[in-house]
Formats: sequence, C-alpha cells, structure tokens
Amino acid sequence: MILAAWMAGCASTRPELRVGAVPSDFALELRVAADDQRPGALYIVEPDRVLRAATGPDVTRQMYPAPTRLLTPGEMERVYNLLVETQIVEKSPESTAPMGTTPLSLYVCAGGRRKVIAIGPAETLDLDPLVRELDRLAWVRP
Repeated sequence: MILAAWMAGCASTRPELRVGAVPSDFALELRVAADDQRPGALYIVEPDRVLRAATGPDVTRQMYPAPTRLLTPGEMERVYNLLVETQIVEKSPESTAPMGTTPLSLYVCAGGRRKVIAIGPAETLDLDPLVRELDRLAWVRP
C-alpha cells in the first residue's frame, strides 16, 4: 500500500476514535469506484494536512497524486469528525480485499490505530458526507 511507507509511525493499539481534536497521526486514503453517476476518485489526507486527489477512469491502486492543497486546521478537523461520526472505523471489520476492489475502500490511521476497510454498496451512504466534503475540498464536481 502506498501509504504504508510514510505511516510507519502509527502504532497498532486500538483506542476508540472520538469527535473533537484531530490526532496528530490522522491520515486517510479513500478510493471511490467509478459508476454511472461519478468518475473514480482517490483522496489522500496526510498528517501534515496535505490533501492529494485524483479523479477519472485512470485512477489506479498504484497512483500517488500530487498535492492538491493544504487543508486548514478547521478543514482537517471537519474531515476527521465526518469520518468519526460515521462510526465506520469502529463498526467495520478489517478488510483483506485489495484497496480499490469495492465501491469504496478506506485506509485510516488515527490515534495510534490503522485499519483498511472495504465498503460495500449498502454502506456507501454512511460515507457520503465525507466523500462530498473531500470532493469539495479537492474542487471535484462528481
């Protein structure tokens, strides 16, 4: 996984994620599969608040997009809190499916915790607010 190299600082302990202040190690990778209503997309949020984004049919698992923008602390907090509010990290099992093989794939590092989640069609609505916020921050019109 692309993020593994720069996420070595994430420990494997399992504290519960809570709405509020963003953990210093917070990072995520979200892959959205292309469908009839939107192109594929890849969003990477790094601990230093750099947002990387790529969209289109050629988004691949091996892609590492150039920086799109630097998030403000408030934008970073909003992304983190939208993720926590879904409870997807807490309620979803660890995935063994390769990133990008389900409608949504999510890698999260926060509070010393790392998790890969394959999100099927039934759960995609849970992450809709987060996807829309990342679209907005990356200036993407789905």
